[in-house]
Amino acid sequence: MKRVLMVLMLTCGLARLVMAGAATQIKKPDNPLAMFVGKWVVVESMMGRESVGSGVATATWGPAKNSVIIEYTSIDGPMKGFNLTEIISREKPIGKYSLVWVDSFNKGLGLKVGTLSKGGVFQFQNSGLEGEVRSLSYTLISGGEEGFTISTYKEKPNEVSVPTMKLVFHRQSED
Repeated sequence: MKRVLMVLMLTCGLARLVMAGAATQIKKPDNPLAMFVGKWVVVESMMGRESVGSGVATATWGPAKNSVIIEYTSIDGPMKGFNLTEIISREKPIGKYSLVWVDSFNKGLGLKVGTLSKGGVFQFQNSGLEGEVRSLSYTLISGGEEGFTISTYKEKPNEVSVPTMKLVFHRQSED
């Protein structure tokens, strides 16, 4: 009887260890907005030209980690003095996102609606504040832990799309 009890206790203990190991291997999907959070040094490009200016940005979590708030300032180049505040938000249904911004060069709010591809690229299209979708321009955001790129394109018939603005974010070192 003692032997059966001992085997039963060892089996239960081993099963707990196996279950604990399996639980640590199964990760919840990361919040795709997490890649934006942090302090950034930014390289600016305009109209397909590389590295025409630079800036700095800080991105923080919005309420309940359902959004991120990005504050951007251009510090040199043709966009010097440009300020931008963007909010990227997860929406219902799952897989839908909104991009809202206000900047120092334009009046009013901008709004784009979009999705996140399986490859991890956000794609946003213009949307009127009433929800009317226009495919005049679109924004792609791709990247990962150490940086990301925001590229805005304007579509022109019979022409290759060139980014009107491209911001490449590099994580700022923690000195």
